[in-house]
Parts: sequence; structure tokens; C-alpha cells
Amino acid sequence: MKQLGLRVNLIPVISKADTLTPNEMLEFKKRIRDIIEVQDIRIYSPPMELDDQAASEHAKQLIESMPFSIIGSEEEFEVNNQLVIGRKYPWGFVEVENDQHCDFRKLRSLLLRTNMLDLILSTNEIHYETFRAKMMNNDSDNYENRKGADKASHKDSNNPQFIEEEKKLKRYFAEQLRNEDQRFKQWKQNIYTEKNRLNHDLAQLQAQMKKLEEEVRVLQEKKVKSVS
Repeated sequence: MKQLGLRVNLIPVISKADTLTPNEMLEFKKRIRDIIEVQDIRIYSPPMELDDQAASEHAKQLIESMPFSIIGSEEEFEVNNQLVIGRKYPWGFVEVENDQHCDFRKLRSLLLRTNMLDLILSTNEIHYETFRAKMMNNDSDNYENRKGADKASHKDSNNPQFIEEEKKLKRYFAEQLRNEDQRFKQWKQNIYTEKNRLNHDLAQLQAQMKKLEEEVRVLQEKKVKSVS
């Protein structure tokens, strides 16, 4: 998570939230927040709009709810004459879009409503630019290394020992190529031979079937004549 948080907008979630009681969930969330703080893991934090009290309060609620507890389901049930998505158990019913049961609505709001633009901009302006700068530095270092390697390679190319080794390698690869070509030809011949054998066996089976069909036809005719 620490490495991932440097590359993308990291939003921690807890899946299968219906497996924990409310008190267990609060304790589990606290443990995760403590680990994130101790390990200095960078996670996405919604910006606080100082000039918008409602937006600022909503962002505060989102931050306090992290990591978001999530319940997944695609099944619909009728509850109080309304269709709701959730999970039904012998001990009760949990709703996906009930804030008392999980944080699905808060996560959806963060991703698709209130903070979508900020997520896009921060991905482009912070994470992508950081990645691009790092890759450009790596390319620059690799270029310098390649220049040094090319110079050394040019010097070695005039060395008689290097020339002899190069000839040996060429002969070795040529021999390997001939062997592979021979194996391919043999494999092709084996397939052709097997195909002919199977065709021959099939022809024999078809001939036997025709013979049996003819014998059955003759027996049926004899049976009809004997009855009449």
C-alpha cells in the first residue's frame, strides 16, 4: 500500500463489512488508521472547501469514515414496501445503501459525485507528472549507460578474439536452426503418416458398418418372408 499510494489515489476499503459487528468494525477501522499513520501510507484525502460549509462538512465525514466499510450484493428485496439491494440472513437483513450498515453511499459519493473532478486532476497533475519525471530521469541514466556500452562494444568488435567468438556463436546458431528445421520436417512427416493411418482405419470402419447394415437388412427381409 505504501508504494501504491505514491502512484495512484489510494482509497482504503473494508470488504464484507456484514461479517463484523458495529463495535468490531469501529475497532478494526481504528487499527487500520493507526497502521496507515505509523507506516506513513499516503491515501487520498478529500479537500476541505473553506468557503463552502456544507462541502467542508461532507469532506470531514468522508475522511472520518475511512477506511470505508463495504457490503456487496446484486439481489433486491422488499423492505417496508420498497425494493432495496442487500443481503438476507436468518438473523436479519443488511442494506447496501444504508449508512447504518456500511459506507457504500459515502464511497459512491466520493468517487462519482463530490470528488470525481479532484480525483482526475490530482491523478493527472500529481501522480502522472511524478511518474513522467521519474521515467525521464531513468531514460537519461539509461542513455548514458548505453553510450558507455556502445563505446566498449566498438572497441571489442576489432579484437581478434571477439571476432572468433562471434563466428563460433554464428556457427552454433546455424546448427541449432538446422536441427530445429529437421525436427519440424520430421514432426510434419509424422503427422502426415498418422493422418493416413487414421483415414485408413476410418475407411475400414465404414466398410464394416456397411457390411453389418447389409446383413441386418437381409435378416429383416428373411424375417418378413417367414412371417408371411
